Amino acid sequence: MSIDVGSVRLTERWIESDPPAPEELHACISVTTQYLEDVVREHPVMRGAKTFVGLAGTVSTVAAVEIGLPAYDRDRLHHFTLTRAAAEDVFRTLATENAAQRAHNPGLEAGRVDVIVGGTAVLVGIFRVLGFTEMLVSEADILDGLVRSQI
Repeated sequence: MSIDVGSVRLTERWIESDPPAPEELHACISVTTQYLEDVVREHPVMRGAKTFVGLAGTVSTVAAVEIGLPAYDRDRLHHFTLTRAAAEDVFRTLATENAAQRAHNPGLEAGRVDVIVGGTAVLVGIFRVLGFTEMLVSEADILDGLVRSQI
């Protein structure tokens, strides 16, 4: 099920200040939470999931910032365990910095500086709504699985 939240969408719709104002951050988390609650209502089995696997830009970036990676390193990120506490900490750090300050965080690519706070709000929302304490970071995605199934 796809929902209409993501780093760019939340940033464009809710974040106007640099650094974001508390009410802007609250809006990002609230919107995310509302959408996720809809998903859980339609798919209640999600509450019983044993493993939370995250992938793509925001997940890799938050993990890289947590580790303090000076440059992308697939091997360090793939199967890294990101805790909810660490994700919340990265969110607080990035959300209280302006774009120029955020740009200095090791692991944060220049192209994500403007949208990472919105993306991290989504990640934090998932942790909160589904109650996970950790997430397995994956640098492989559905296309990797599709190719592997064809071999």
